[in-house]
Amino acid sequence: ASLLIVLLVGASAAWAQILTMSPQTPTAGETVVFTYNPEAPGATIGDAESVFLVDHGRRAEYNERIPMRKTRNGWTVRYETYEDMSRGSVLSVETADGQVDNNGGQYWELHVLDEEGKSSLSWIGYLKEGLLPDGTDTKALRAGYAMAELAQDPENRSLQIGVWRAQVRQGLDIAPLQEAAREMAAEVLAEDPESMENYSLAYNALNTVKLNEEADALEARYKANPPNIEFEARFARSDFGRLLTEEKDPLKKIATLEGYLEKYGDVSSGYEDETLGEMYAGRLLTFYIEAEDAEGIARLAAEVDSDDMWGQPSLQFREIAVALARTGDTELAQTYIRRAEKVEKAEYDYESMRVTSRTPFRARVMYGKEAEAEAFLASVAAENDAARGFILASGGDVERGVRLVLEAESLLEESVEGLMLVGETLAMADRHADAFDRFEAVAMLSPGHPEARGALKSSWIAWKGSDAGYYDAVADIESAWRVQRAAELMAERGSDLAPAFATTMLSGGETVTRDDLRGKVVVLDFWATWCGPCLRAFPDLQKTYEKYKNNPRVAFLVVNTGWSNTIEDAQEFAAERDYTFPYTMDHNEVMTSAFKVSGIPTTVVLDAEGREAFRHLGYSGPDYVAELSLELDLLLGDYVVVAEATGDGD
Repeated sequence: ASLLIVLLVGASAAWAQILTMSPQTPTAGETVVFTYNPEAPGATIGDAESVFLVDHGRRAEYNERIPMRKTRNGWTVRYETYEDMSRGSVLSVETADGQVDNNGGQYWELHVLDEEGKSSLSWIGYLKEGLLPDGTDTKALRAGYAMAELAQDPENRSLQIGVWRAQVRQGLDIAPLQEAAREMAAEVLAEDPESMENYSLAYNALNTVKLNEEADALEARYKANPPNIEFEARFARSDFGRLLTEEKDPLKKIATLEGYLEKYGDVSSGYEDETLGEMYAGRLLTFYIEAEDAEGIARLAAEVDSDDMWGQPSLQFREIAVALARTGDTELAQTYIRRAEKVEKAEYDYESMRVTSRTPFRARVMYGKEAEAEAFLASVAAENDAARGFILASGGDVERGVRLVLEAESLLEESVEGLMLVGETLAMADRHADAFDRFEAVAMLSPGHPEARGALKSSWIAWKGSDAGYYDAVADIESAWRVQRAAELMAERGSDLAPAFATTMLSGGETVTRDDLRGKVVVLDFWATWCGPCLRAFPDLQKTYEKYKNNPRVAFLVVNTGWSNTIEDAQEFAAERDYTFPYTMDHNEVMTSAFKVSGIPTTVVLDAEGREAFRHLGYSGPDYVAELSLELDLLLGDYVVVAEATGDGD
């Protein structure tokens, strides 16, 4: 979290008046109180005997470790003056045993006390509503924060648009904002009508203040007569992006993306010096892996550097290795397992067990916990060994491959892909009963896994000689999964009353409120037209809707958040698709804010009393239908978890 600019908003003023306030800047003589809440949801540091604020100065010699004092509200450190605070430094919080949170400062507050002990407050990093005082008007606070930021850089047009967005969300008079947006749009287009940056500013300015028809007219004008290839690429990108999201056939995805890159691959992506070809190289590689195209995998893998891989390059290198083995190129596959291990050396510091910024999130929560870190690293090594064993067996060395995967298996924990590789390797050794056991374990972890069902059937037939009894066996597996998962879901089930809400149906325009739906189990799915995971989830959401649409005790509301979307955007999307679930619109993000939706897709399931029973952020892929259906059955009483046996055989 950078403190190059520290923005303070007066906490003593009424929150509704924040928009009119000038940003306060702390001065020498004031006491600065820095508070960290390690109990906030998602924080990486739990209970600790001691905590230190670590001030990593940009000057190499400045790296201060300051003791913090535990208070009722978290850990606190005081500075005598603001001048004692770091200027342009990165801050982190660290325990005595080396456990560290440097995750963007989401759980940090900075207070400045004046001579009378009155406090003004600045948020470092993202606002976390759970840490705000009761009754805080978060919309006003965010708007005030945006205005304070703009005051530091008054010529920044992007910041100005952000302020307008905050003011629109507050429901302020939109007419003067619209006039200002029109002036900005005209100004930037007059400066350079062929600049993509200026076009984007003009479009966003108009769109932000609900001048949607004017924004659409501007887009249509540029689409009809793009001034340069950069504009052509942008408009083509939105069209082909939708095709990629909705297309299932990897060969068609490859053809679509390669056709686009053939024409626009050398065009700037708008990010530093990166071209569109470089930007999409990793995604194209993924499609080649899905298609098991050995030549394409080898060509793209050689071109894609690990730094181009978002999130988990070691995992992706492992996927490349397995895909190459499936195509018969086991020699090249082995090189990619070695590359995976090399990248992991950079991802994880094996000596100190400290995880770097490129670490997958699941490792980050183990930061500084040596035993858990060691277990995690062992499981990563086991996944590599499982892949290596599969590659050896694919290349003909079946005995050695089986030995390697079985040695790795005990450390795979709940690795679905690792267990699949163990099962496939055992199948190559004609150990089909053992292979079936591993595929069954996969189905218990991921009932919708796309390859597990086919592997179960093929191993059963190879083991038994026919499919007799197979479907009964699969039914038993599905039943066992539901029993296991239902118990877990009931333990996770929430009981807080959902906030009151009102949302507008896209077809018909009527308003639906929480109270209208009392007595029904309600599925709320928050989405936007540009959200790729949302669109990937929609086919499964439709399947679930079809299953329950005739049940009068169930209601679905697919709520457009309004994030960079208008009601016209949502209506156009709905008209172009065959989905039949009920779409609604959240105006000014009122409902989205009330439900504290931080990312999309977010699915919230309410029970018949209006309590929030379940919540999911993101798209769970092949398990979506099974998970959501089980949750609905539990809330409807159609599936009951029995805590203990009755003893009478029932």
